[in-house]
Amino acid sequence: MTTNVPRSPLRHTATKFREDDWCSNPPRVASYLSYPLSKSPSPNSRTAYISPICGFGWRFEIDESFTYQTPASNPQVQELVGQTKVFFQPHLCSSMPLSNISATVKVTYPDADDTSLGSERTFPNIAIHTPGPSREEHNLGTYSGPPQYKGNTHIEVAINFNPSDGLSLPNSSTANTKKALRRSLDTASFVDTKFYLFSSKIDGLPAHPRELFVKSELLIPSCAFFKDMLSQDTGFSKGTPCDLLEDVPEEMRKLEADSFDHDSASDLEEEVAGIGKKRNAQLRLPKKSTHIDFCCQLGDCQVEEHLRSMKQRIRPGKHSCITHTQTKSRSTDSMLDERLD
Repeated sequence: MTTNVPRSPLRHTATKFREDDWCSNPPRVASYLSYPLSKSPSPNSRTAYISPICGFGWRFEIDESFTYQTPASNPQVQELVGQTKVFFQPHLCSSMPLSNISATVKVTYPDADDTSLGSERTFPNIAIHTPGPSREEHNLGTYSGPPQYKGNTHIEVAINFNPSDGLSLPNSSTANTKKALRRSLDTASFVDTKFYLFSSKIDGLPAHPRELFVKSELLIPSCAFFKDMLSQDTGFSKGTPCDLLEDVPEEMRKLEADSFDHDSASDLEEEVAGIGKKRNAQLRLPKKSTHIDFCCQLGDCQVEEHLRSMKQRIRPGKHSCITHTQTKSRSTDSMLDERLD
């Protein structure tokens, strides 16, 4: 439902209890809003809240009101129940030529005795492109709180974009990424696993295996393939414990170019015949390494596909150790923020 009816001029500010969560595939931005209970709730009280700017320019308005309801368990009693109305306002992005979006709204009550209370609804086909001077907004539903509730209300709204718009959104750092980066501040070692991957083709066959260094803690939750390969539960049965500085003959012997099942669309670069024909050319090792950990060979397209998919989750160039000077006067959070930027 779309409306341009003016609201109450008296508005309070809702807060974000968590930063927006961005996702590139599918393109989505989720916002996490909170507002407190009215100081004097009554059937005649009504309070409006406006959110901070969300995503790349939209915002939300939240209207709180109260009504008496009779519980089915006791018809002789009336209970005061809060009503939350949520409105989506395209605001700063109303002129952007985007397709219609969908919105998923989840309202919860974290201070209730039963924290599972809440409701969730999805609203399709919302126009974010609203040309003209009028302030258009979209009603995202009305939600009833627990009777006599005295606490904060949390509202999560996910704005889902049409992939055909071709938006290139960033990916928010996951909890696992932040956890791994925090740990890296306390140790000289960050990577704990290396893979062997072919890096080029000669005469149509894969050649020149290279090392790819990763943090297993970031790969394991990404998919079942890496969980099975790297989890302690499987005993690292598909790899070899090693010193990351050293070559691992056991894994090198598994790299058989003739049996490598690659397709014509592979991104391996073709080398000119007669140049660099050694298929097991000497690997380029880092000048400094970490500690004894885990190594395995990745010699099929399935693994290449998994690693490509991780490019959206593990941001290239953001996970190597960074040398800081004068870190004694700086907080862990500030250093972590620099690594995530």
